[in-house]
Amino acid sequence: MRLVVPFAVAVAIYWFSATTGAVSAVQSGFFVILFEKIGLFSALDYGVKQYVVRKIAHLSIYTALGGTMNWALWPYTPKKAEKIAFFVSVIYAMFDEAHQILVAGRYGTVTDVLIDSLGVLMGVCLASILRKEVA
Repeated sequence: MRLVVPFAVAVAIYWFSATTGAVSAVQSGFFVILFEKIGLFSALDYGVKQYVVRKIAHLSIYTALGGTMNWALWPYTPKKAEKIAFFVSVIYAMFDEAHQILVAGRYGTVTDVLIDSLGVLMGVCLASILRKEVA
């Protein structure tokens, strides 16, 4: 039953990845404007701001995937849960980037898989720290 949570995160990732490049640009643009209003990234060019926002999105959602996947596997030993959560989430990131190649105006990159993998690692580590705190 715990796997429902990381599955929901994976569905959200798929949904975002399935949006066209034009829709994705609008979504990113919303956050660029929001960050500009609160004074973040004010010295950067709009294109750079949008790039940064997109990479923060990758890092954030894959942190959620890695963390929830690790949490879902808590019935296993910590090391086993961490390894399975990490590898399953990174493999999902690879498939997600490949999926984007099939979407109009989108493309998959190795850089994004690396950023996603860093997010997964962060999520797995955060969930492991939480596991030790509640144990």
